[in-house]
Amino acid sequence: MRNIAIFGWYGHRNLGDEWIFEAAKGLLDRFGGEYTLTIYGDPYCIHDEHAVLHTRNIKSILKDAWNCDAFFYAGGGAFPTKNNLKILFYVLVNAIYRLRHKPVICLGLSVESFHFESLLTRRLLKWFAATSSLLSVRDQSTFSEFSRFFDARPAQLLLSPDTVFSWEGKRGQAPAGTYGIVALANLFHRVSDDGRQMRAFAEAIAVVLGKLEESGYAIHLTAFCEQDEEINRMVQTMLPEKTTWVHDYSETDDQVFGLAENASFVIGMRFHSLVLAQKAKRPYFAISYASKCKGFMHDMHMDAYQVEFGTGEEEYLCKNIPLDPDEMYPLILEMLRDSDAVNEQLEENERTIMEGVARLEDAFAQVLSE
Repeated sequence: MRNIAIFGWYGHRNLGDEWIFEAAKGLLDRFGGEYTLTIYGDPYCIHDEHAVLHTRNIKSILKDAWNCDAFFYAGGGAFPTKNNLKILFYVLVNAIYRLRHKPVICLGLSVESFHFESLLTRRLLKWFAATSSLLSVRDQSTFSEFSRFFDARPAQLLLSPDTVFSWEGKRGQAPAGTYGIVALANLFHRVSDDGRQMRAFAEAIAVVLGKLEESGYAIHLTAFCEQDEEINRMVQTMLPEKTTWVHDYSETDDQVFGLAENASFVIGMRFHSLVLAQKAKRPYFAISYASKCKGFMHDMHMDAYQVEFGTGEEEYLCKNIPLDPDEMYPLILEMLRDSDAVNEQLEENERTIMEGVARLEDAFAQVLSE
């Protein structure tokens, strides 16, 4: 029986990361044979009676590198590219596994483009790629940057959809009525301005959602991360209560797949709310706060249906871009009016994604069989 080590931002009440974990386990269930898991995450929040749980600390990971049969990095955009010492650490982990002839699989990596500007970072990322058995990246921008490291594209580098697309997801019941899903991201915990930027953002969102309510759409505010509950509650106070529902993190986890089945649209700020909308083939509009969101909308040919937003923090587009409801609302209306063209694009995206999932599964199975 294999002992698989898996690393990611698990147990921190972020739906995207939890879904990546479930998708990775699904791949293992289909192609990994019998296995046990050693999980690096928050051991107080992960509930798996069949797994060994560790925090993400250097001592545990290095110790297990000499004993586990494979290492999975399944963390989406959480790769530590802002810290060269951390990248060097993962290069070392890769080297130990490869020295023991054990596979290292990286699923659905996405790297913000500005991290490639440092020569040292580029070299470390090249070493990381070269020592991985399979390195799947989830957007064309990251794929292009990694491809530039090599004279010829290495066999282990694969452009594939986000890992969550390989997961069936949860069952849920779609409510009646005409409604839209909104998944905001509370990015303001790092902004020290006494909440002014957060309130301005909430007011802008409330203007847009208020107009959509006037047009007959109920609004479901969902929390893909626990910290998003605060911004949702603030927005709710600015909207008529009779057509607005706020779902806390636990409710969102239980209900959002069902909500997505019959939603008229999704306004997504959280990356995996856009993934969910595409999985459900529901029209989606992005508030792009990071290049991973912009990259996804570009790869899905949905560029026209997004606005940029930034708080000025490095992690969030490195720019201070306020949200303009006068720009955002007409674009949403255009998306809803162009429903035939949008739905046709979503269907085409679905076919492309399924082809990518098949390539990922084939590569995954091959690596595990070697």
